[in-house]
Amino acid sequence: MLFRSAEIRYVQANGHIVTARVFDAELRWKGSLADAASRLEPSGFLRVHRAYLVNPERVIEVEPFFGGSYLLRVDDKSRSEVPVSRNYLPAVRKALGL
Repeated sequence: MLFRSAEIRYVQANGHIVTARVFDAELRWKGSLADAASRLEPSGFLRVHRAYLVNPERVIEVEPFFGGSYLLRVDDKSRSEVPVSRNYLPAVRKALGL
């Protein structure tokens, strides 16, 4: 199964397994988030955490979180939450106009 990058809501890395989430499915492969980022960041994806990339076009809600950080809710079937780590806060604030 292949997806256009615009269909991807977020990408998560867990060890050497990378998962791309679309509306109601996931695509998994062996690799690294750095490899996924090199392919997706030119399409506008943001690194928001050491384990997550998010498609800012798919963020539907920004929720304040512990320590001045945020949880980003995306428009997949389950309205998944993507955490933002403090290291990536300035870039996320700028990109999302927060």
